[in-house]
Amino acid sequence: MTPSRYLLLLGLASLFALIGVAQSTRVIHLEGSVAQLEKRRTDMSDENRGLLCKIYTLSHPARIADEVGRMNIGLMEPVELSKSPSAAHVSVRSGAGVVAHPSDARASGRATRAPH
Repeated sequence: MTPSRYLLLLGLASLFALIGVAQSTRVIHLEGSVAQLEKRRTDMSDENRGLLCKIYTLSHPARIADEVGRMNIGLMEPVELSKSPSAAHVSVRSGAGVVAHPSDARASGRATRAPH
């Protein structure tokens, strides 16, 4: 073989070695990135699970009822809205001690809280 062929062969071998080293370095870097992303996904999954538990706890009907009972805010029965503005002051249920508007309760002397 001629010296130019040896140099060409040496150059190609060096090129392939350099490409191999670059690929190995890239794989190691990507493995680190994958590990970080897996940890982040696990952390976010744990946080999501905790938030779902908190949502369930806070929106549980018994807990809401207890909280409303403690607040003593004087809830009224909902009023059915119709097209006429005068009908907005009419109670949905009559005779149950429920008043449609707080000013009606003061005028009539009736309680504004719904019966339990």
